[in-house]
Amino acid sequence: MSEADIALILAQPFFAQIDTQAFPAQMPLADILSHDSRIVRYEPGEVIIRRGDYGNSLFAVVEGTVRVLLQSPRGLQRRAPGQWRRWSRAFASTFGSRRRVENRDLARYQIQTGGTPRAAYTRIRDLDRIVAETQTVPLGQGEIFGEIAALTRQARSADVVAETPVTAVEIRWQGIRDIRRFARPVRDQLNDRYRDRTLANTLAREPLFAGLDAKVIEAIASESLIETYGEEDWYLRLQKLDLAGRLEQEPVIVAEGHQLDDVLFILSGFGRVTETVERGQRTIGYVRAGEAHGLRELLEDLQSGGIGLRRTSLRAIGTVNVLRIPSTLVEHHILPTLAPGQLRPQQKSRAGEDSQRRLDFIVDGRYMNGTATMVIDLARCTGCDDCVRACASAHDNNPRFVRHGHSEANLMIANACMHCVDPVCLIGCPTGAIRRIEETRTVAINDAACIGCQTCANSCPYSNIRMVEIRDTAGKPVLDADTNQPIIKATKCDLCFDTPGGPSCERACPHDALIRMDMQDPFSLLKWIER
Repeated sequence: MSEADIALILAQPFFAQIDTQAFPAQMPLADILSHDSRIVRYEPGEVIIRRGDYGNSLFAVVEGTVRVLLQSPRGLQRRAPGQWRRWSRAFASTFGSRRRVENRDLARYQIQTGGTPRAAYTRIRDLDRIVAETQTVPLGQGEIFGEIAALTRQARSADVVAETPVTAVEIRWQGIRDIRRFARPVRDQLNDRYRDRTLANTLAREPLFAGLDAKVIEAIASESLIETYGEEDWYLRLQKLDLAGRLEQEPVIVAEGHQLDDVLFILSGFGRVTETVERGQRTIGYVRAGEAHGLRELLEDLQSGGIGLRRTSLRAIGTVNVLRIPSTLVEHHILPTLAPGQLRPQQKSRAGEDSQRRLDFIVDGRYMNGTATMVIDLARCTGCDDCVRACASAHDNNPRFVRHGHSEANLMIANACMHCVDPVCLIGCPTGAIRRIEETRTVAINDAACIGCQTCANSCPYSNIRMVEIRDTAGKPVLDADTNQPIIKATKCDLCFDTPGGPSCERACPHDALIRMDMQDPFSLLKWIER
């Protein structure tokens, strides 16, 4: 970024409001923009943002006009989440797997030699027809877009296409984070936009608000506070985390013994629930996106005529976005609409040091991030490797996980993609090769689009993505034409998405020692491992 580019960015309305004096001398606004933003240009019809892609940046229009497509246009081809293999093909793969690993049919690939080719961008040639037939919103100079997905780490909710030649500023989420930290007007503006554009619709999709009409949800959204706690780049330091002082490092969102005057609904991220014991605090559970903290406490307090004090604390694990809903609104609108059994009882780990250690192990390792975590019961596992062979058989002799990992007693979390709630591996992929398939919530890699940059592998805090050198069908290494170095690709577990019956590893285990599990409820895991 040149000084002229920085001056151009600072002249835009979104940045002109920022008080540059509010930034510390060691982190001036100009440096943040220099490191985390860029000027990008698009031709008419080029797709700037694709619905469903993982959002990690915000755009501000400098020149030109873009169109936000609020509906999916008729005839627009999207990347399919994958097709099921026929039973006959799946059966044949058992006997017909390739003998060499990581070989590719190069006729299906356009091997890249580095960088992001301009051809990676998609262009819509009949944008005029789409604008005429579907609901769209034009955005011009000074407007921003893409901020919701960048702030919440959710999939993009709409396509955005250049209507004219467009010049825009793109800021990575790290830059947005730093600007929000020191520029309160920007933070308030982004929160207000999130509240106005998205929050009510987000809440309407959550089971907790299912019994409420739209006006009540809008009232809750407008009268509640949006707050952010913790570090957004937690995944970069997970392996170096000092577990001895972990609780002291996690910001307290609400503290035990304080007034129970609001309920915290988790918009994104994770929170650790603790209670006081003789010599400090102990972990009794956790909450993640879509769950609420303090709801059961409020209900029980009202039923028993309590004094309205919190019985547990909530700490931020990594970064957490919460909606702080006043207790009066919860009492008047949400509690009366809860269905019997909708509110799970407050569970705690079983008495005994083993259960407590396992729960601490899950929370300290951030394994509650997984929606399909590979859990192995070491007390039952004999090391027969049937799971590994089944995986290899389902992937043309290319196994997609390693039967190793961190463990606590007989509980092991294997090095297999967990298909995370917060898939930080998607951050920064320059070609969009790794993405979350919204239909199945699984994280998948488009092998043909992967350029081997290793960004995803370096971002995965669980070391569950491997870089492999690929070979042609004759078994020869495929070399980069410019560097003569082997071409590498990112690989990982895909949950056997194209195989009838689901993950082969789980089905192949003859000892019931392996399971793929959603870690939302730790007590189901503890019950399974303590059979």
